[in-house]
Amino acid sequence: MLLKISFTLQYHKLLLLLFISLGLIGSANAVSSVDEYFTSLCSSESSPDINWKYEELPYWKAVKFIPRTKYLVKRVNPSDTSDNKCQNTKNRTTDRYFNVALNSTNESKLTRYGCYSIKPFDRDSWGPKQECSETWSTYAKTDKAANPKIVKLENVWCLDEMFFFSPNGSFFHFLSFPSSKGKCKTL
Repeated sequence: MLLKISFTLQYHKLLLLLFISLGLIGSANAVSSVDEYFTSLCSSESSPDINWKYEELPYWKAVKFIPRTKYLVKRVNPSDTSDNKCQNTKNRTTDRYFNVALNSTNESKLTRYGCYSIKPFDRDSWGPKQECSETWSTYAKTDKAANPKIVKLENVWCLDEMFFFSPNGSFFHFLSFPSSKGKCKTL
């Protein structure tokens, strides 16, 4: 009986270590600082196999197969941009802190702008730098704190490119035809 209890405790300890290490690995690539500049590789997982071209009414014609697409999305330092790019990112007065009530929990969020550049993986040059809206999860704001403490970057919406992504999650690109969706991973 004593051997069985000892084995069970050893087993539980190993399981606990495994879950802790998996949790650390899963959060290792989380973007957790507003001063962090990163690149995410976004790969489409689903899109129609055929690109459709509009011909004369009322016909659509299949013109070619669409391979899975990949994008690189880079968060860039706004001070490295020209004067007319990423103005809201340089001016922090547009940051907004709020609480979201979901079910019985309150989640604290911070919205702010970040400066990004997006390029298809197969192209040599990066697209223009653009202002994108970021949503950050935060700890509850204390009364005396000017800004809440950041947990991680949840998602980014780049309106110019119609590109929505989470650095280590899903993405949707609405301007590509056909629109593409898939997963992103921080490099």
